[in-house]
Amino acid sequence: MPSVPLVLSGPRPRRDPRALLTGLLIAQTASLADGIAEHPWIGGRSVPASSLGSGRDPAVDLSAVAGAVVRLDVEPPDPAPAARAYRVDTPHDHLADALALSLPAPLIVHCAGGDVVEVAQAVDAAGHHGVVDLTGLPDDPVDGPDLDRVADALAVAAHVTRGTHAIARTADQVVATLAGVVASLRGDDVRRALLSPDVSALLRLHPDAVEATRSVLLGIEVPDPATVVADLQRRVPEWADGPLE
Repeated sequence: MPSVPLVLSGPRPRRDPRALLTGLLIAQTASLADGIAEHPWIGGRSVPASSLGSGRDPAVDLSAVAGAVVRLDVEPPDPAPAARAYRVDTPHDHLADALALSLPAPLIVHCAGGDVVEVAQAVDAAGHHGVVDLTGLPDDPVDGPDLDRVADALAVAAHVTRGTHAIARTADQVVATLAGVVASLRGDDVRRALLSPDVSALLRLHPDAVEATRSVLLGIEVPDPATVVADLQRRVPEWADGPLE
């Protein structure tokens, strides 16, 4: 598949640097009852299936699951409620079983191990969404197998049909993820983008390029969204306060 030209200059009607982040973050919580900060960048939550009970527990309002990603730490209630998506974490040896799951919502498959390209293609061919996990990277990533795996996963993510989710711990990892997706779409060096994200280039993205990036990167799940949002605003003030153009 040829690279997608992402415009970094020229006419930018109604450019909004904040659009790249609007609704992007998914807040990890222990249950539906846990509060999450209200912010335009926080577009939903994820909860473990074990917090939903059997499906017959009157204390759990399963109608609230509709906007949540459900992490399958146990089997979902029976019947499984409609959700924004379900996420299954699986070792490579059980990938085929994970791909065969049938649930009343899209399935996000987080596979540990195996060849990155083969896993991504298998997940996409089964009609599911893949995951790029940055949480294992150190705060200051360096060249090595872990970085290679993330770079390869982001490079593949831009060329599957279903879109991909990411998991990150920090604001730096969120920025690196965005930079990596943009580099992949442009045919640039994804590894270099992860090591040295070009924030100024992200701020100059044409609206069409923002849309292309967000069609690839569907969400970034973070354990502490309030801290990530605050750190992003400190790191890139334009994302917090930049004027609409």
